[in-house]
Amino acid sequence: MITKNIQYLLKKNKWTHARLSDILNINRRVFSSWMDKRAVTPSIDKIIQLAELAGVSVHDFCHSDISMVPTKKKDKKEVLFTKYLSSPANIKKAVEVLLGV
Repeated sequence: MITKNIQYLLKKNKWTHARLSDILNINRRVFSSWMDKRAVTPSIDKIIQLAELAGVSVHDFCHSDISMVPTKKKDKKEVLFTKYLSSPANIKKAVEVLLGV
């Protein structure tokens, strides 16, 4: 279910594997091992990050099809942060939004 939900998150946000690897600050080979459905699963801190990016609980991210789970309502700050985070050129702006600068 985790791999399926990662695939949904990629599609929904129009992210590449490389982009999500960068967001999660992980090696692309590690990310590929998750996607190849090997015995490797994301660590709990990465699952928490993935659930937050998806706007769902950790439980839902691990055990439910998140395309069918209602997401939590994001506030304006979260929307802007996600928007800026989706482009490598805007990461500085995303941090400024997060910090309220």
